[in-house]
Amino acid sequence: MNFNRLVKRYHVEVGELSVPSDEEVTARKVERIVTRLAAEGQNLPLDDFAEFAPIARRIADHEHRDRIVTLLLQGHFQAPAAEDDDSEPPAPLPPPRRHEGGRRRRRR
Repeated sequence: MNFNRLVKRYHVEVGELSVPSDEEVTARKVERIVTRLAAEGQNLPLDDFAEFAPIARRIADHEHRDRIVTLLLQGHFQAPAAEDDDSEPPAPLPPPRRHEGGRRRRRR
């Protein structure tokens, strides 16, 4: 059954939606990230807050604060790189199993 028939049969209201602009997408992304970081900040232990709050205030007052915060966000959101120095080589694969019981039979 095609789309139009399904709409008529089940009395579904259909409308077109416009695609958000790049600015709207960016604004939504920024809001989502800020909300997430604010929520994570609420769960920060008081000891960590006491240690890092002066640094955060100093960064906020610095003339290159946008670059500093960008660097910190980049480090926060990017996946950690795989470390080749300390990693152990992968375990060797077990040897292939041999069929026990002699010769294999041929399929007919």
